[in-house]
Amino acid sequence: MDPVKMGKFLAGLRREAGLTQEALGGELGVTNKTVSRWENGNYLPDLDQLEAIGVRFEVSVDELIRGERAVQEPARERAEADAAREPGQFALDERVAYWKRKWRREHFASRVALALFSALVLVYSAAHHLPMPAGGAFLLAALLLCGERNRMMAYVEKRAFRP
Repeated sequence: MDPVKMGKFLAGLRREAGLTQEALGGELGVTNKTVSRWENGNYLPDLDQLEAIGVRFEVSVDELIRGERAVQEPARERAEADAAREPGQFALDERVAYWKRKWRREHFASRVALALFSALVLVYSAAHHLPMPAGGAFLLAALLLCGERNRMMAYVEKRAFRP
């Protein structure tokens, strides 16, 4: 907990509400000097005062202590979108997860073969002292795996983003 960060956050909330330190202090039953000390990070409000401040500015005590608003907008937007969906419809992230799992199941054998091929290239290059260092084999494997991922995402895109 950073008292200075918390104080700056409290000062910002107060200014957004268009209140003076004296007005906020009057609402909370403290002096304007006390509010000033909170905002400068010299003192911290009591728990009861934190709760009252949270109610006044519509923030949680946790947000006050951390000195920043919690990010909740995407969750709220997702909940609203889920509520607007027809029964039986799936959210986009659910569709994407489904099609990824399906692609991985369907291409399991090719992915295992790719891993074995990469291991064989590494072993062969080491056994025959080829100029291709071990890092090169891993780079080749990484490139092949990236290609596989691109194939999977193209598959998912065609299916999950259908209207």
